[in-house]
Amino acid sequence: MLSEVGFTGLIPLHEVSEAEMPRVAQFKCGSESLDSFLQSEAIDHYLEHLSQTSVIFHEDFAGLVGYVTLTNDAIALDISEVGHLGMNCIVSIPTYPAVKICKLAVHQDLHGIGVGNRILDLVIGEIVGGKGVAACRILITDAVNEPKVIEFYGNYGFLPSVWAKARAGQRKGGTAHLTIKMIRDIYA
Repeated sequence: MLSEVGFTGLIPLHEVSEAEMPRVAQFKCGSESLDSFLQSEAIDHYLEHLSQTSVIFHEDFAGLVGYVTLTNDAIALDISEVGHLGMNCIVSIPTYPAVKICKLAVHQDLHGIGVGNRILDLVIGEIVGGKGVAACRILITDAVNEPKVIEFYGNYGFLPSVWAKARAGQRKGGTAHLTIKMIRDIYA
């Protein structure tokens, strides 16, 4: 178990020092596609202004603890969804501003001990504490349609998007979807 006090905050990947880059290069989360994205694509996505990948370290762990990749987004919400999320908005708009979690990965040796929750706490802290040029109300992810992934996000307060589910139901074909759009009101 890692102590609460030993975590860094979210560090943008492009700001990681050369001395720490070997820790990033050795990262393994158990998903080849997530490992490959961090090593081969994350910086290019940043340089093209498509997404921002941030990493997190811990003083008691030799490697990279995990990473998260975020981008801006918006989502239409079904009227019942607004109430179900507990949103007491006095404004009605067609789409709600959101931050999308594109990727979230935890080192394979640290699964199941709360590191993913710590990363999400940091993400929400950055959004709520941000005094930037944009506002955000919703956190979105296209969660891989695997029970452990859906359970992880569900335990953190994410709900399947009613709007996205209805939209997906309109598509042809009977195959299961690879991802499930899940949402959370960060202020609820």
